[in-house]
Amino acid sequence: MYIFGGNLITVALLIFLSYFVWDQQLKPLWLHNQAKKQFASQLSQATNSTPTPQPAQTATPTNTPTPQPTPVEPVIVATEIPKGSFLLEIPNIQLSWMVHHINPTEIDETDPWGIKKSLLDEYGVVDYPYLQYPGEKGMVSIAGHANISGNPFWYLSWLGVNDKITITTQDGTITNYTVYQKVIVDPDDPIFWETKYTHELRLVSC
Repeated sequence: MYIFGGNLITVALLIFLSYFVWDQQLKPLWLHNQAKKQFASQLSQATNSTPTPQPAQTATPTNTPTPQPTPVEPVIVATEIPKGSFLLEIPNIQLSWMVHHINPTEIDETDPWGIKKSLLDEYGVVDYPYLQYPGEKGMVSIAGHANISGNPFWYLSWLGVNDKITITTQDGTITNYTVYQKVIVDPDDPIFWETKYTHELRLVSC
């Protein structure tokens, strides 16, 4: 009975460890690879859809008087940034990872930051839905696990001042950042939400 029971415990432990490795490491990596393939396709479409400039045509002189155009007030239309998962690259720690963009239907209304733990566990890295999207004025913030070897932000503590960070969105827009500070703060610290810069990126791990 002891051996039988021991075997049961061993099997149960192996099942638990297999699930843990899949849920915490392999599943986020698989989702990352799928998202990166889709991102590459969308980026290629955005690049190919860019209009090719045509050579200017030389007007042929004629005797017909050219009518003068009536002045029209310019109409400024704000272009909304297409929002979706985006690519985060940090060369110094050899990180290239797709950040899952939390859309309005995925927001956790009970969480002060709007992030469901299940989403963070599933994708490994997500953005903060209540803050700005890359390219928008204000603060962009990204959260990722760093408590287990193999997590995307495992080596985040290796970042140093003046290290470079790049974000590429689905429309091909590239935003470059330079690290200027590393701090350890409490989640309720006001500094977490405040910024004095027009564009700022914050990477958060725990």
